Amino acid sequence: AETCRERRSTPEGDPCGETYECAPGTYCKIGSGSSGTCAPAQGEGSPCVNHRACLDDSFCAFGAEVGAPGVCTAKRPPGEACDDARVCEQGSCVANECSIECKARW
Repeated sequence: AETCRERRSTPEGDPCGETYECAPGTYCKIGSGSSGTCAPAQGEGSPCVNHRACLDDSFCAFGAEVGAPGVCTAKRPPGEACDDARVCEQGSCVANECSIECKARW
């Protein structure tokens, strides 16, 4: 029988299917097939295959070579160019520029 776990509670080294299952500071590193293992997220300068493989303060920057691994890179501050909100410190990319995300007050 399967055991239900809280979101983001699977410890490093345990099996996973998606990154949201893994504990903070880890991601689901998919091996051969569709199953993976919760592995430590990587810091700046480390090779990566997707954004989830990098720590929360960085993103996976890919070069021009198709299929080559990327490099975990520091997220960009407001005012820097972007094409995806995941590359921005504040998590907001508006008109191809990292911006400060405003939260509505109710």
